[in-house]
Amino acid sequence: MRAPVRWFGLGPVFAPGPAWMLLACVVAGVLGGARLCDPGLWCDEIYTARWARLDLPGLIAALRLDLHPPLYFLLEAAVVRLFGGDETGLRLLSVAAGVATVAVSYWAFRPVIDERLCAATAWMLALCPQFFLYSRMARYYALAALIAMFAHGLFVRLAVKRGGPRSWLLYGLSVAALLYTSYVAVCLVLAHFVWALAAQRRRPRLWKAWIAAAGGGFVLFLPWFAALVQQVQQVRGLLPSVVSGPSGLALMLAFDLHALTATELLAPWDPAGVAGLLGGSALLALGALAAVRRGLGRSVLLPSLTALALAWLVVGAMAHATPFVGLPARTLFMWPFAAVVFAVAALDPVYPRVLRLLLTGALLVAWTAGWVHLHRAEGWMNPIHLTPGREVAGSLRANLRPGDGVLAEDDTGVPYYLFERAATRVPFADPVMPVPTLALLSDPSIERIWFVRLSRDYSQRGRGSHDAAARLADWGRLAEERGWLEIDPTYQALKRRATGLPGYRHRIVVQRWERPRPSSPDTP
Repeated sequence: MRAPVRWFGLGPVFAPGPAWMLLACVVAGVLGGARLCDPGLWCDEIYTARWARLDLPGLIAALRLDLHPPLYFLLEAAVVRLFGGDETGLRLLSVAAGVATVAVSYWAFRPVIDERLCAATAWMLALCPQFFLYSRMARYYALAALIAMFAHGLFVRLAVKRGGPRSWLLYGLSVAALLYTSYVAVCLVLAHFVWALAAQRRRPRLWKAWIAAAGGGFVLFLPWFAALVQQVQQVRGLLPSVVSGPSGLALMLAFDLHALTATELLAPWDPAGVAGLLGGSALLALGALAAVRRGLGRSVLLPSLTALALAWLVVGAMAHATPFVGLPARTLFMWPFAAVVFAVAALDPVYPRVLRLLLTGALLVAWTAGWVHLHRAEGWMNPIHLTPGREVAGSLRANLRPGDGVLAEDDTGVPYYLFERAATRVPFADPVMPVPTLALLSDPSIERIWFVRLSRDYSQRGRGSHDAAARLADWGRLAEERGWLEIDPTYQALKRRATGLPGYRHRIVVQRWERPRPSSPDTP
């Protein structure tokens, strides 16, 4: 009998063949790379932009005062020198790493699932807007996911006796690379140890080999360990705890589930968001059951759930420095595991075909709407990622005149875009810094002051600018106020109710203050 012709494996949906993986990478590159210049950089990306311009000693010194390892930023500095430091150049490395993760995920799970499921996994990851929400940012998230998937693929082969000494050597090097990229992503390496312990009956020496290889990776990390200790001391107490108690933990887990299914690009009360949350949650549940039935509990579910639990604990313990909304970005390396579970559920013939199509369709409806929001730069759940500093800076530049001064908080992005990118010459101070603020207000040549503040829930920086606001009230009169990026009122109300933190109407508020003119002697 003549075999049917299959273009790119076309026949059954997600039919076997690496060509499907290559096509998924092309689609991921197109979707992930489109309109890469928008939105403008948010505060963490601005730090990346500043660090990428530093020489090596300056970069290392800057990172020692933050909570990040150096590998991504060293690579980013090289990429920026080749492609420029605008938004597109800054984000190219992350997009490339995200697309590469799609391909490596296909390879990583191949020893335990067939080509058809591997291709479906690649497509689930390529079509997920949540994954590329963070893979488009000038941050280390996508690079950490790529290295984590490479390490996982090596360990999978070693666990099923398809690797040798060279694989263990590469595994140890990947552990070191992961440590130098993301501290949280190392939770997956620790999850491999749990897998090795669970496999003692079949592979009694696996856990010992893991200790040797992973230990070698940790030894290679020792030159940076002193910097890590210094970083932890620097950030301690930076922000108040957001994740605290059972309610805070439940909120963190609920936000992560929403990001995993409906994505952060849709609100939970949006119809598409509801479809994605319900359809995606059902697919995760059915996929987990199917994975156990297929014998994937040890190779897929155990490492993913262990790594996720460890990541939750790490981020929860660091909650004074990391709000709960930062968990999806730091656990981006878990998205390929979710893609496997989605793929298993969508293709498992045990479940009725109509049910699988319905649930997968609901998820894809949400993801399609999420891609629209991503490329339009609107409707994102976490407003910090849409902070309109570039737009505010452009408006200020058009309205500034001689005699004007600017008080702008650094994390609004306005100082970066107005002074570092546009080289605007006007007196400026960060309102968090009291001495420069007083000097600006004491300058007799200043007649108007533009006060730019980031609306925030609660932080030391927020308390600092309150002092500047009080001084401005003594200095002059408020002539104009404008809000930028209006926040959904339902989101405001739910956040107040869930966290007890105050809501705000606009992401950035710009005020124009004027110094009162001296009274004329003839004025009665």
